[in-house]
Amino acid sequence: MSDDRRVELTLSAVDRQALSASTVPAAHRCPYAQSCGACQLLNWSDETQAAWKHQQLLEVFKPLKVEPQPFFSAPHPLGYRRKNTYVFKSIKREIIAGFYAGGSKRLLDIKHCLIQDTRADAIFTTLKRLMKAQRILPYDPQTGEGTIKNVVIRTTTTGVMVILVNAQTQFPGRKNLIQALRQAHPEITSIIENTHPKDSPYVLSNQNTVLYGPDHLIEAMGPWRFKLGPSSFFQVYPDQAHRLFEDGLSQARLQPTDKIADLYCGVGVYGILASKHVHSVIGIESNPTALSVARDNAKLNDRSNVSFMKADATEALAQLKDIDVVLMDPPREGASKAFIDGVIALNPRTIVYVSCNPVTQVRDLLQLSRQYAITHVRGADLFPQTTHIESVAVLHRRSQR
Repeated sequence: MSDDRRVELTLSAVDRQALSASTVPAAHRCPYAQSCGACQLLNWSDETQAAWKHQQLLEVFKPLKVEPQPFFSAPHPLGYRRKNTYVFKSIKREIIAGFYAGGSKRLLDIKHCLIQDTRADAIFTTLKRLMKAQRILPYDPQTGEGTIKNVVIRTTTTGVMVILVNAQTQFPGRKNLIQALRQAHPEITSIIENTHPKDSPYVLSNQNTVLYGPDHLIEAMGPWRFKLGPSSFFQVYPDQAHRLFEDGLSQARLQPTDKIADLYCGVGVYGILASKHVHSVIGIESNPTALSVARDNAKLNDRSNVSFMKADATEALAQLKDIDVVLMDPPREGASKAFIDGVIALNPRTIVYVSCNPVTQVRDLLQLSRQYAITHVRGADLFPQTTHIESVAVLHRRSQR
């Protein structure tokens, strides 16, 4: 398996030929599909997409001689995205807004998107109309005129948060815009102003001002509740994420006396899900904002056996003692060799590895497989219409060291 961390699952020449020859299912027809490029598998039926993704996992996991379990296809393959980001620009004082075409900085002026939450799409359309009516221009980095750069709309089972990403605060007409938006969409529970004057690869800054409602949303995963702030990382398809997480835990052979380390814990979701089965959980996270939300989530779910540590995940491994189970959900580039060495030195009985990139996951599993047997692998479709695949692997220590 290549050690190139930029490698991702891609469509082969055969796949592309099949795509071009496909008839787009009626529900999948999108006027922006060819120019946007975000939904690479839109031409295929939902069943064909799931079969193709499962086949990719079979191929990727061949070096490990492990056959993944049946793939978790998506029950709702359209309108599933709970975090929706739109770009706003002014061209000759005309407002255009939407998404960048794949691999470019060419902004597509759109009216709707099939995979975005329909509530978000409706609010986006209204906001675009209101800005034109009230002559509120997007920010122009060339002239320094205008205000709004992006709009992020987060949706959950209990609410809707609109985040206006602005180059400057207190822009003229802000009060009227907010009032009109709330009148048109009473389902909005929060409106946040995120001030972000600098050019940056990141959409959001850390400077937030609440314009309406609470500063957070609550998302449900089964019986669990999770607090989300404007910039909190959370799966965009929570139901499928919950399904995948629980599948991994069901194969981990957890015991009431177990102590778990939840590495790269983010806002604490996986550790909190596991906490009902074990003695205690410690979550490791380097981002202080995420860590604060994680602590709130432990309280929200009344989990007194969950605690957190602010630390780099690799550095924290040397400080941990008597850990029975490791939960790990690293970023897309996977874990470093030093991190995997640290996990092996920690010597947990069980490892549950959730990945957003099966290619780098297999690379890491090859390193772990010298001491651990891979007993379970399953993929899930958390991003229908795209080539993206998420997977979980469960490993058990081969023998007591």
